[in-house]
Amino acid sequence: AAAGLSYVGGYVINTYKSYDNFLQDKYALLPAVIILCVAVVMFIIGLIGCCATFRESRVGLGLFLAIILVIFVAEVSAFVLGFVYREKV
Repeated sequence: AAAGLSYVGGYVINTYKSYDNFLQDKYALLPAVIILCVAVVMFIIGLIGCCATFRESRVGLGLFLAIILVIFVAEVSAFVLGFVYREKV
């Protein structure tokens, strides 16, 4: 998934370079940069999980579980807040 997101982010940045003359908005590349940052974070989290599983490390697997739980709580809270403030969203 991280490799796919990296490809999409790089493709968008490469495509926007062709249209740089037409688009003067400095925030046009922000979504692509965010996608690349998410890809890097996903790669690091996946690497932690793979290395912890390979080494059978309880500490590494605990860290991986904690990171996944934090991400899950953030997703649930974003869903609840989006539902509560759906008129503003």
